[in-house]
Amino acid sequence: MVRTKSIIKTKNAPKALGLYSQAVKSNNNDLIFISGQVGVDINGILVGERNVFEQTVQTFRNIQLILNSQGADMGDLLEFTTYLVGRDSIKPFLDARKEVFANYFPEGDYPANTLIVVESLVSDEYLVEIKAVGIL
Repeated sequence: MVRTKSIIKTKNAPKALGLYSQAVKSNNNDLIFISGQVGVDINGILVGERNVFEQTVQTFRNIQLILNSQGADMGDLLEFTTYLVGRDSIKPFLDARKEVFANYFPEGDYPANTLIVVESLVSDEYLVEIKAVGIL
């Protein structure tokens, strides 16, 4: 079996901030692997400086934009891995997630999630990073 993949580079979501792709799609089983997204807008400008809630909302928006570029939506996600800076970030993250999930998953069919608290992310200004796996 020939294994193939497609690198996803959409102009509809923030560009990768380093040496990685926005997402990679497996052409053998229709899985999409979305690199960790942070709270920057389409122009790469941080949304919500020192604000976990606002960064969380933007981070989920970025994941949605990448999925939309492939004809998918948040309902096609299988799993999230969430990284938060410090324990103080947990409550505002949970509050933001509850708010956005009401729109993304109105039936309560949520993807699996792992939440990890870390000391820092690649840049001190980022407080939330979320990567995702979905099916197309």
